[in-house]
Amino acid sequence: MHLAQFAQNKAHLMFVQAPENIPIQFGMNNKAQLAARTVFTLAHRHGDILREGWKNILDCMLQLYRAKLLPKSMIEVFD
Repeated sequence: MHLAQFAQNKAHLMFVQAPENIPIQFGMNNKAQLAARTVFTLAHRHGDILREGWKNILDCMLQLYRAKLLPKSMIEVFD
């Protein structure tokens, strides 16, 4: 399975739930946490070759943002 397809599947699972339920479900699901960690690690290491796969990565990040699960360092900008 390609990284883009993997990320798309994870994003789809997150879209099904209301944003307020995601932190609880995500926190209880070790497999989902490991999958997210793996996707973002691979994106960080091989981001230069993702091409259209970035859309799926950003979809995942958007769902994590809506669920307030992103660290401050990713949502704040320093001047």
